[in-house]
Amino acid sequence: MRMILNFKEGLMSKSTSKKEYTTHGKQAVYDFFEKNCDRHYTVECVFEELKQIGCEIPKSTLYRIISNLSHSGILKRYESDSENCFVYQYANFGTSCDCHFHLKCSECGKLVHLECDKMTDIKEHIMEEHGFLIGGNGIINGICGECLKNGEYEK
Repeated sequence: MRMILNFKEGLMSKSTSKKEYTTHGKQAVYDFFEKNCDRHYTVECVFEELKQIGCEIPKSTLYRIISNLSHSGILKRYESDSENCFVYQYANFGTSCDCHFHLKCSECGKLVHLECDKMTDIKEHIMEEHGFLIGGNGIINGICGECLKNGEYEK
């Protein structure tokens, strides 16, 4: 594998020997996920968000771009239980989501990386006492502090 510079500010991504280039659409999708790095989105949601800012990318192209960004490690792909589909999030380079939990706001969709030592104890307790192994990137649903403060939740 060789390293190819992609996108602005010298972002490095892994690639095969196949030549890669950055299109306007690919750059727009990358910029969208980088700007909204604390949330995850379905392809349909990305399509609608980009459309609202005047960037109309055909859905088939958008699926291909997101798939390629996911395979290259720029985006993380999660299976969403609540939406019964895959969701994608910008992968913060230098962090691994496989070894910690996440808190997901059911109101605004915000995803918080929970790197807390106490969660290791809880994970061990659940395994020892209940015989249930929790995956490393377990998602705990709830309502974030911002939505609680603003009253933006269903009671």
